Amino acid sequence: MSLFLRFIFISFGIICSAAVGATTAEIRVDQMMEPSFGILSGADFGLKGVKSLNGVSPSSASIASVAGRKQPVLLIRVSFTDQEFTYSREDFRRLLFSTDINDASVANYYLENSYQDYLLQPADEFEGNRGDGVIDIQLPYEHPSFGANYGAKSASLVRDAIAQADRYIDFKQYDNNHDRRLDSSELAIVLMVAGYENAYGGSSAPKPNVWAHKADLAASFDGIGLTAYAMFGERHQNHLATIGIISHEMGHLLFSLPDLYDRQWDSNGIGRWGLMGLGSWNSQGGYSGSSPAHLMAWSKVKAGFLKPKDVTGNELSFNLSSTSEGPDAMRIWLDPFRHGEHFLLEYRTKTSLDKGLPGHGLLISHVDDWVGYGNGGPQNDVAEHKLVDIEEADGRQDLDQLQNLGDRLDVYNDAYGQDYFGSSSLPASSDYHGNSSGVEISSIKVGDRVSGLVALPYQNLGDNLGYDDGGIGSAWGENSGVSTSLIEIELGGRSWIHGVDVFSHGQGFFDVSLYANFNSGVLSNKLLSVQQQEITPGWNRVSFEHAISAEDLNRVFLRLESNMSVGRAFSIDTDGKVSGKSYALANLGFEKVNFDFNQRLLVADQQEAFDYQVPKKVDYSFLENTGGGGSFAFGTSAGFLGLLFVFAFGLKAREKLVR
Repeated sequence: MSLFLRFIFISFGIICSAAVGATTAEIRVDQMMEPSFGILSGADFGLKGVKSLNGVSPSSASIASVAGRKQPVLLIRVSFTDQEFTYSREDFRRLLFSTDINDASVANYYLENSYQDYLLQPADEFEGNRGDGVIDIQLPYEHPSFGANYGAKSASLVRDAIAQADRYIDFKQYDNNHDRRLDSSELAIVLMVAGYENAYGGSSAPKPNVWAHKADLAASFDGIGLTAYAMFGERHQNHLATIGIISHEMGHLLFSLPDLYDRQWDSNGIGRWGLMGLGSWNSQGGYSGSSPAHLMAWSKVKAGFLKPKDVTGNELSFNLSSTSEGPDAMRIWLDPFRHGEHFLLEYRTKTSLDKGLPGHGLLISHVDDWVGYGNGGPQNDVAEHKLVDIEEADGRQDLDQLQNLGDRLDVYNDAYGQDYFGSSSLPASSDYHGNSSGVEISSIKVGDRVSGLVALPYQNLGDNLGYDDGGIGSAWGENSGVSTSLIEIELGGRSWIHGVDVFSHGQGFFDVSLYANFNSGVLSNKLLSVQQQEITPGWNRVSFEHAISAEDLNRVFLRLESNMSVGRAFSIDTDGKVSGKSYALANLGFEKVNFDFNQRLLVADQQEAFDYQVPKKVDYSFLENTGGGGSFAFGTSAGFLGLLFVFAFGLKAREKLVR
């Protein structure tokens, strides 16, 4: 695969450039809305959050103690016969794990972004200072200095490094679910390589160097399979690596977050407004990457750090605190079944780690989760229809036109005369069909909080029910053949069934059936049968001609039978929690499977159909997984490559790197 990198030269002498599907969990509207949010017409949407790390904060000891989620991380420092480390073991322990309020560390970055709920914790190893999470090893050869060409050479380095580190750690202790493999959520493996970081400087970076990346792997030690790692170079030219690029690749490793820059470089994606875009290089009075942008609200939702308020009604007021201070954001669904297109509102201020942002104000993102990422879609690679697109308040589309990496006029701020987003603004609040969405956001006022008025397209929202909480996964079913799936779906009191959403990796047709009963392997009491529905790669929606009453039902059984002309019919989630409610048709009937299908049942409390059309699909090709043989192989990287920072010294030029 070729990777295209464009070096964008900025007149003040700095260049930032950059070197994976999405579903909602099974959850009811009332579960998503916290009682403290007060989701009522005209209610204040404020939420009192924990003070940030750079504001009035608890001590470093109490920060570590209040974190609700603890993530073990193993840091392997790799040196060579011709390349020792410039910086000490303690320097790297602090860089990754320190919770001292005065330290710029990756742990502090994720504590601040998770509102003190997610702590990177040193793994229990017994080399050097036992329990500091760091293992030092030296490989018996010279630094390979593979830079951006990290494929097979990186695989060899990782294999050799883990083989040496294995004597100092018991991988079995982290196999929490006893499946004899370690996901990154059980133990994250990070390699810090002596020498330089190629992503900081590009072709001008000193050598020897490696390129920051996250990659999948298949390796077995102590009978335990290891599945992924992240790798970084020690030095950014003349100083210790900064936390931005490390935090970015850890976003891939820990949460499978996709890149939100445009990997084809037809646009600048989200620019400097988020860590998973080009905001990993933000700074304020320090080295580039020393004060990386917060994750945008969409990424925080995927990481489990933030739960936006899903709002309904006619007209109401809103009042949001800064996302750098508390988990406060608002989601306005265009898709009434809350499975695809929506606007996401967050208040961004130049405070805490966000002090390097281009500006402050209400940031509005246009999200279409159906665009997908990783094996599920092109993420932000199609400039005209992105997964996460910033609605630039000044209407100039500088990010899309490659004019800059974000500026203060991208956000809505009454101080700039930008206090309205709706049908007559530029940009307008249109859906991806170009139709008026019915969303009107007015009287936007910026201060300690951001407030305004919002008119909404729906009085009430429906829901989508399924079990694929781990996202889009692998293709499943007969290749160019017939396959059948069955899911038992609890209705949770919803009154009407309106349709289904199905993710496919191929092309063909499928039949949809709903049943009220499934006993001893036999389906009975058919509620619906819809024949010969076309299925194409990506998400597919089948809206029933008439809604099916579910007043007297607690559950239904969704049966899909496919007949594919190209590829495999269905997609399965192998990363999330297995529900035990999914079945596949085998020779002897339906058998329970140890995964869940990427399928959703669309339900609501109203019989009438909603006035909404899903957007046209974005054209893309699925990435086929590749891998080597034996006990050590690399697959397609979910967080393919890192980000590039170059000092341009005022030059205006453009360069393309192909690998």
